[in-house]
Amino acid sequence: MRGQQRGTFLFATVVAVLGFLMMTASAFAAGTEQVLLSFNYGGGTHPQAGLILDASGNLYGTTYTDGTYGAGTVFELLPGGGGQWGFEALYNFCAVTGCFDGGLSESSLIFDAAGNLYGTTSQGGNSDGCGHGCGTVFKLTNSGGLWTETVLYSFSGGSDGGIPIAGLVFDAAGNLYGTTSAGGNSTYCAGGCGVIFRLRRAANGTWKEKVLHTFCAGTGCLGGGVPNGLTIDAKGNLYCTTNQLGLYGGGTVLRFAPGANGGWTKKILHRFGKGTDGASPYGELIFDAGGSLYGTTSKGGSHFSGTVFRLTPGTNDKWTEKILHTFCSSTNCADGALPYAGVTMNSAGTLFGTTYSGGAHSAGTVFTMTPDANGRWTEAVLYDSGDNPDARLILDSAGNLYSTTMNGGDYRLGSVFEITP
Repeated sequence: MRGQQRGTFLFATVVAVLGFLMMTASAFAAGTEQVLLSFNYGGGTHPQAGLILDASGNLYGTTYTDGTYGAGTVFELLPGGGGQWGFEALYNFCAVTGCFDGGLSESSLIFDAAGNLYGTTSQGGNSDGCGHGCGTVFKLTNSGGLWTETVLYSFSGGSDGGIPIAGLVFDAAGNLYGTTSAGGNSTYCAGGCGVIFRLRRAANGTWKEKVLHTFCAGTGCLGGGVPNGLTIDAKGNLYCTTNQLGLYGGGTVLRFAPGANGGWTKKILHRFGKGTDGASPYGELIFDAGGSLYGTTSKGGSHFSGTVFRLTPGTNDKWTEKILHTFCSSTNCADGALPYAGVTMNSAGTLFGTTYSGGAHSAGTVFTMTPDANGRWTEAVLYDSGDNPDARLILDSAGNLYSTTMNGGDYRLGSVFEITP
């Protein structure tokens, strides 16, 4: 979700920009936080992405650095008695000479029907084209409690893409789709503006990559550049945001529809960066039951500190954007600022998200967005963080929220936390 776009260096940038913010108590804080894990050296540090849950309530995620070989881990947290959680590093990256297995994962994970885990690494692999490898797509298979990694694809950094930092999605046929933040041979971005790719499994068990779209190739960058993670609908259409370029320079929302001949048709649903509209989205999009899309922008809005937005489809496939909330709209940004992750929605239609800065400690918030009968949305701070959260939240069946922080916890090396509303 970050990589060369944000990375751990973002903290210093945000402090420089928002250091003037005063500490102020939020009148809306209502949730209770429990830190489930403070990362320390040895088991992985600085998680860059959110978590997933299995049917037993176990949490899975990735760390960007540390671990046995210094290139990050895939980990599991298992709930135990007395509110305690057990930690297990399922895999340590860079376990193969030259990091052919990948390293420095910034992506969340997904499961297949058999319980195997899939994700991406931003570095490592078979190519030297990006300095330390151009990244991989990997699979972890569990056999009797032992997890084995298989590299499904290594990126070259050329026309096939490079440096994947977002997670993956499956279609109904079991094909994998993802994005890269670089590669694609575009001259508009240093190192390329990224691609959308598909991995399809062949009869012999190998996976073949096909580039579905190269950003900023041929017709310029009106469709945006540097894509974020994908969302897929029931028809197999792919949706994503781009965090750069586009007509107004603030990125875009795009849809890619599969065609009968194997081609894909791109449609620009929205262009960010005009007026008080949002700009620079980084998170994935989500759907509601009516087919509207929701997301966040990290910049823009009336106060230049980001927004929550909705895109609603209408007649003739025309999509209309509505800004549901502009951050930093209260004194000293008590409502939060700089939302880098996307939002999560519960069954009642309430949205939940995180901001990297703002709040009572100028170090981020967990917030909610609630609609009323007239379609107006109200933002409230559920929890004032001190740890700059910037990963997406997930919900369990009881309505508890889980995510990670990159620099929080007892050792300032990252944490996993739970919020009880």
